[in-house]
This record gives sequence, structure tokens and C-alpha cells, in this order.
Amino acid sequence: MEKLSLLIADDHWIARSAAGALFKKLADHVEILEASSTEEAVGVSNEQNDIDLIVLDLKMPGNDPLASISEFKRNHPNAPVIVMSASEDRVDVLRSLENGAVGYIPKTSSPNTILAIAKGVLDGQVSMPQQLLSNNLKERSAFPSTQSSEATVVSIIDNLTPRQKQVFELLGEGANNLEIANILSLSVNTVRVHLQAISNQFKAIKRSQLVSYATEWKNQRSLGLTSHL
Repeated sequence: MEKLSLLIADDHWIARSAAGALFKKLADHVEILEASSTEEAVGVSNEQNDIDLIVLDLKMPGNDPLASISEFKRNHPNAPVIVMSASEDRVDVLRSLENGAVGYIPKTSSPNTILAIAKGVLDGQVSMPQQLLSNNLKERSAFPSTQSSEATVVSIIDNLTPRQKQVFELLGEGANNLEIANILSLSVNTVRVHLQAISNQFKAIKRSQLVSYATEWKNQRSLGLTSHL
């Protein structure tokens, strides 16, 4: 890439400066725009005609940054949004994806990892360190064996996010990744990320196994058997 215009929104000037210096390696000429709050980031987005990439801190003064992603997309529909945060909690990762971000960078990441994620996003991918999707799994129940209680199964399903439940239900209806993406207005890559997160919750190694669980869950729901999988 020869030219890149990039908006970095973070309330710490040191973080903005460090990120800007690193992201200048993404192209021959990089224009760095900065904002220290959600409102300022929205203002910069409104004023600028061309922004190629938006890097957004998860926690800033003012409004919830994630709630502003839709406005960024209205102003710059082709500019992907990356969340860069000190949090490595998978809940924050999934919440960012569900609000429209297509990349997630922990601030503890190495420079090479940060650049790789940014390049992946610019290439049209959903990009983040894969271990983020399995964080906190030790605190969750493993997928129950045939001897496990149905209550444990229901508990796992209840722990899915609303978007994950939508993806899971469509999977149970026989939809493929592209169909799920079209129905939910997501990218195919985002659907893959959600399916991987769901698989991690259920300890499903094969897609066919996950489809079987989703189909059974969908059938039981259609029969009104909410206490069973």
C-alpha cells in the first residue's frame, strides 16, 4: 500500500504516539489523525473525506466507543475498525465484533503482531490473536459428555452472546457461512470467528459435531422443550 489515512482514537497521548509510529510502517505514506475521546473521534470522522483505517480504544471518556462504530461506518463505509485495548477478555473481544469491529489488538501485543493484525484487516480479514477467543475457558464448563446433565448443556447455551445464539440457530437450520453472513449482515470472516468461539465453548472439534448440537437445540426449541438441548 502506497498511501494510508489512519485515525487513532485513544485518551492517552503516549498510546496514540506509539501506535502512530508503528502504523507508519504499513504504507509508504501514512497520514495519522488523532482523537482523545469518542466525541472527538466522531468529529474527526465527520470532517475527513478519506479515512482508510480506524483504530479505537475500548475505554475512552464520553460515550461508549463501540456504540460509535456505526457512525464511523456511515461516514467511511470502506474503512475497517480495529479495537486496541488493554483488555484481553473474550467478552470484550466478542462485544467489539458484534458492534462492527473487524480486528482486535491487545496492547500487550508485540509490534509484529500489531502490524500483522492491521495488515490482515486491511486485506479484508477479521484479524486478532486466536488465543483471545479461548480466554477464560477454564472458567466455563467443558462440553458435556453423554453422562453429563442437561442443565450443564443449557448453561453453556445460556452463556453464548445474543449474536452467537443467532449464528448457532441458523447453523441448526442448515445455513452455511455465506448464508448466515447474508442473513445477519456480517462478513463471512466474522461468521467464522463467531463459529470458532462457539466451538470453543462446546469443545466441538468438527463442524459436523457443532451442526449436530445446533440442529438438536433448534428442534427442541421448536417443540417448546426449553429445559432440554
